[in-house]
Amino acid sequence: MSQPILYLWSTHKELLIEEQTFFVDQALGKLAKAFDDIQQEADNHGNEYLDRASQNFNPETDDPESYLERAYEYTMNFGVSLEELKRVMHLAVVASMYHKWEQELKKWMTNEIRNWGVNEDVIKRVSKATPDELIQLISSLGWNVKAENFYPKLDLCRMVCNVFKHGEGGSFNELKKLPEYFGRTGQDELLKEHLDPEWLEVSNSQILDFLDAICDFWRNIPEYIFDSDENEPAKWFAKLLEDNKFIINPSQTFTESEITIASIKGNQKLEMMLANLKHRYFSPNNPSAPNLDWYKGAAAILSPWSASLYREILHEIDKLKY
Repeated sequence: MSQPILYLWSTHKELLIEEQTFFVDQALGKLAKAFDDIQQEADNHGNEYLDRASQNFNPETDDPESYLERAYEYTMNFGVSLEELKRVMHLAVVASMYHKWEQELKKWMTNEIRNWGVNEDVIKRVSKATPDELIQLISSLGWNVKAENFYPKLDLCRMVCNVFKHGEGGSFNELKKLPEYFGRTGQDELLKEHLDPEWLEVSNSQILDFLDAICDFWRNIPEYIFDSDENEPAKWFAKLLEDNKFIINPSQTFTESEITIASIKGNQKLEMMLANLKHRYFSPNNPSAPNLDWYKGAAAILSPWSASLYREILHEIDKLKY
């Protein structure tokens, strides 16, 4: 029988969705209030200039038209600046929610992989993995993320964030094929052939589409992802395990108690976990037998895999107490 190797509690999934939804709803609501009447703010800015200039206006020497022209420039420049600020703030919302998704994904995966008994070098590398590497890993372990309906929008969100942060590059070259992400400029038949990263723009509805994709990721990820002989870890992760010698030493010997726990119907991953734990928790005064910490460590690592195994380990712990 296959065993779960990744686990995401359904309540935790709901919490992640609630947090993302709250963030985006609040951000868009506050931005809407901040930029609810850009034209009026720009007009006010131009009028304020005229009020200040009128205090020193001399009708005999000053040209009133020049004052009006300058007020118009003040109005237009202020309005353009506010529109640019609005554009950047909306992109910042996208970047922030994608960053939050990425960090939560890394946090969950590093915690789950730590339960395999790997060393901290493996954990550090996983914590620095790109979103694409993490998706490769999850897919290789049994859940094909890229086959899900939400994935194209999630990938678009990634590309928007990359263009916003880095400008030209692979993501920009792909995003240019979708002029709807460049606002009014992207709809211009003459300009859309010469798009610039600085013209990147997202609407509220596009932001909500990205939110839906992120929420659907958490909503659709299986609560349990099971081990299977048919699945091979992503190449970068398999090499990482190999480089860190996460394998069983053929000369390794086990006590009877270890064999009872490690055999688990020949599950090699469990054997690897216990072999790693052995070096960490064996009693220095009695290296031929596990101590209490050994069993505690084994229980903490293996309890999600099997309730009966967990009870067996607890039984061994009780025997060591007396």
